[in-house]
Amino acid sequence: NDRFSIYLYEKIACKSDNILHFKHGDFVLNTGTLIYREKTGLEALSKLYTDFEANSFEFNSLQGHFCVLLFKDKQMYAWNDYFGVYHVFTNADSSVISSSFLAVVRQLKSKQLDIQAMYEYVFEGASYNDNTYIQQVKLLDAFYLHELTSTAEPIRKRHSIPVIESRDFSERIELTIEHLIRYFETLKKCFGDDACSALSGGYDSRLVAALLARVKMKPQLYVYGAERSPDVQIAREIAEGEELKILHDSKNPVKLTIDQFQQVTHDEFFYADGHGPNGVFSNGAEQTARTQRTNMADLQLNGGGGEIFRNFWKAPDKPIGINNFLKSRFDRLPHSSFRKPFDIDGYLLNLHEKVQHMLKIKNDVMTRQELEKLYVYMRIKYWMGYNTSIQNLRCHALIPLTEPVFALPSFTLPFKNKEMGRFEGALIRNLNPRLAAYNSAYGKNFIDEPSLPERFKNQLELNLPVSMQRYLRRLAYRYASTRQPYYLKPDYVSSIGSSGASCMSEFFDFENIRDSRMLSRIHTIDLVLSDPF
Repeated sequence: NDRFSIYLYEKIACKSDNILHFKHGDFVLNTGTLIYREKTGLEALSKLYTDFEANSFEFNSLQGHFCVLLFKDKQMYAWNDYFGVYHVFTNADSSVISSSFLAVVRQLKSKQLDIQAMYEYVFEGASYNDNTYIQQVKLLDAFYLHELTSTAEPIRKRHSIPVIESRDFSERIELTIEHLIRYFETLKKCFGDDACSALSGGYDSRLVAALLARVKMKPQLYVYGAERSPDVQIAREIAEGEELKILHDSKNPVKLTIDQFQQVTHDEFFYADGHGPNGVFSNGAEQTARTQRTNMADLQLNGGGGEIFRNFWKAPDKPIGINNFLKSRFDRLPHSSFRKPFDIDGYLLNLHEKVQHMLKIKNDVMTRQELEKLYVYMRIKYWMGYNTSIQNLRCHALIPLTEPVFALPSFTLPFKNKEMGRFEGALIRNLNPRLAAYNSAYGKNFIDEPSLPERFKNQLELNLPVSMQRYLRRLAYRYASTRQPYYLKPDYVSSIGSSGASCMSEFFDFENIRDSRMLSRIHTIDLVLSDPF
């Protein structure tokens, strides 16, 4: 079609068959990791093209994190995965669509900050409600199918939810395990043993390990952390007990010279796509680790997202005001961190409206079920989604537990089942009692019931007043170490071209920012605005 120019790239570290041509100029392509009807690659694309009808297509058979462009019957369609875990960006008039934030930014004639989204990114490592810190760049609305060859309204995706409501605890466990095993059997069919996964002391990596063992997948395993950290010790104990090989990376590289740092930052700027929870200023350890992991296997599995089965927000089992929720979770910085007067009430009000928009509600109070949705709509999509999108540049990458077949039914999982890991622990226990019996980073295994002191502590956390939560967060920040890593010192930062004298210095007093990741994100925004590369 003469109206479009399409640039499609292969993955950096593995083979990816991701475009298929048909008669009359029709085609279908994808980026990311797409599974359709238990197939991947060209076979999946062929089936998808044949089955696709814009107004009747059921999205249940599509799995993974991806973007699809499909041209059929003289119409061009674009969509990504159901929750938008795979990030797709677009400019104001949708004339540019890309899986790269920087690619869209560089098409702009000028760049203006979205002030609210900028503060969100600096504070939280992500901007919400499909905004980015650049005003003219948005995320594609993942809940819709977008027709690019006409001005027709986007079509709401059709996706039926597995019926697990009104089941007792054991029935929910049985049905959830059934869905989990079926999904991991699909991964086995598509990728064999060519997979890589983390193993730590937490719930999620143990659940993924139990599922991999159940379907007889033998992935490459790795663990990060200091030699004596609980995660490393527990992962090694499991690996030894189960006769598995595991790679340990302490992420403790040699200090970079300024010249080396300039090269590392240049590479990270493009690989991290000018944003992300950590920004692009670092010692290069994460970049090295990513490369090492993706060279180990074609499929990278991230165990994150298992909090859909737990009480992630640590909130009691009752409706909660949006304002109280935001104050307890999103108000942390002391006023000394800002150069310009910061309107915390205005910031929280804007977030309040974004939460209402994401949940499609008008009320100022969220039901418990709406709060559960917010974990997927905010945390998984905007925070975890970034990492998986970036991993998909190099190889195939998935967060299995974020698939709609698991996440959608989790919204109605009773609170008592989510408390203190009861449901996720039972999944691990039923899948693989041996793995469940190993100790965890929580000081207990996944078989024994929580002790009385653990239950008492949990009740204190659940019922802590919002004002006290807000105070404790600010107190923790105030007494955090003021010592920044060497690569965030002025001589290193200024060598890149982000001297602190540009846009972001109008908003923040860099010397009073104690969080190194926050400071990295601030300098990252300056880099994107000045674009020294």
